[in-house]
Amino acid sequence: LDRRCFSFRTAAWTAAFFLGSAALLSGAVLCQHAMVFILPPVSQFPSNLERGFLNDLRFNRLSSDVTTVMQSAQSALAMCGVDCSEALVPGEIDVNTSFQQQTIELAFAS
Repeated sequence: LDRRCFSFRTAAWTAAFFLGSAALLSGAVLCQHAMVFILPPVSQFPSNLERGFLNDLRFNRLSSDVTTVMQSAQSALAMCGVDCSEALVPGEIDVNTSFQQQTIELAFAS
């Protein structure tokens, strides 16, 4: 039997193989451990997205805000004597539409 079969190079490659295997195994364990913490928030993403759009960005109030803005704008135009169904005839009318403006601004602020 040749004594050079078990040389320093063989021992080094064996050690490198075991170190690489240990690194791969520890990486797999850490990945599995991280998945335990990642999966619950990811599974709740659809409901969080819906809640964010409806409640936080207030898209659930969009139709009521549109109605409020439309009614306030129509009221302000009616005070000026403007009919939206006709072409606007230029003229100067001085009326106080601050209430309608405040209502519209509040609808956009909410």
